[in-house]
Amino acid sequence: MNENPESAPALQPDLNAARKKFSLIGLACLVTFGVELGIDLLLSLAVIPDHPELADYGTVWPWLISMVLMYGITMPAGMFIIKKAGIDGPGSDRKVTGKGFLIFLAVSFAAVYVGSMFSNLINGAIYSASGRSSDLPLPGITNAVSCAMYFLMTVVLGPLMEELFFRKYLLGSLTGYGDRAALLMSALIFSLAHHSVAQMVYAFLGALIFGYVYLRTGRLRYTVVLHSVINLLGGFLPALGTALLKSHAEEYEELNSLLADAQLGAGSVFAGDETLARIMELGYVLMPALLILGASSLILLGMSLAGTVLFIVNRRKIELRPAEAPIGRENVGWTVFMAPGMFAYMVFAIFYLILSFFM
Repeated sequence: MNENPESAPALQPDLNAARKKFSLIGLACLVTFGVELGIDLLLSLAVIPDHPELADYGTVWPWLISMVLMYGITMPAGMFIIKKAGIDGPGSDRKVTGKGFLIFLAVSFAAVYVGSMFSNLINGAIYSASGRSSDLPLPGITNAVSCAMYFLMTVVLGPLMEELFFRKYLLGSLTGYGDRAALLMSALIFSLAHHSVAQMVYAFLGALIFGYVYLRTGRLRYTVVLHSVINLLGGFLPALGTALLKSHAEEYEELNSLLADAQLGAGSVFAGDETLARIMELGYVLMPALLILGASSLILLGMSLAGTVLFIVNRRKIELRPAEAPIGRENVGWTVFMAPGMFAYMVFAIFYLILSFFM
């Protein structure tokens, strides 16, 4: 009697093989992020004191060091190790229509926006309790060089290399354990790789969406574009607008003072032509920064609201393939998190998170 394949029981997993794979994946993450942070610490202690220009983000050097170290050395080394563990791939090859891509984009914005709200709450709670922020300081935009390098890292190289590592290699190596497990594990590692409690929530939610898009389409270019647009509107443009405002800090304070006087005086401040002309002049000077900040904020809010609605409407269309050989919940602790390489990476990641409170 022929058995219906759809009702056939799942294959029994090879727990030893699974444990070896997770150990290799943990080792890859430890090499990628642990070695990068270790070398960065060594440079800050042994090299930068004698060559402070290497830490000046107004020059090309610290950006170049970070790009070469992470994207040229440690991340490729990590991908090489994951490849040794075996990559099953997403198992799909679908094109996405323009409408479908916009839906994915809006839902991505919603995930990151909601995650940012929770991140801000967590960061605020930590700051209230300890007087310190849990967010690591990030280099800002101070001149044309830092603007170009910030754009290159956050909008071009960062999304490309991170999608290669986290989606094609990391997520692709886990699909044999089922889409749900693969998404959760890869998103957890992606969030830990940000090394900040304040960034973990939105990184985790964003990784779930990027990962789902990759699993459903099998095409990395979609997630690279999604990641780039999110970083452009949520990271680069706000940083650029803030930098422009800082470069005109005196004009900004003066404009606020004049507008405050106008409110207190019920508009009497506009009686003089000179005052009105000064407000118009200040507004013209500050217009690029205000337009950038206002437009990016409106787009983020609008896309997030639309994405939330679209997710609710389309949630029943979510497809998650089951595992070919599920590990079983009772085996997750020993097989996944106690695998030597993964255990070492988790210890390192948690230790660095704790250390970030004191940095």
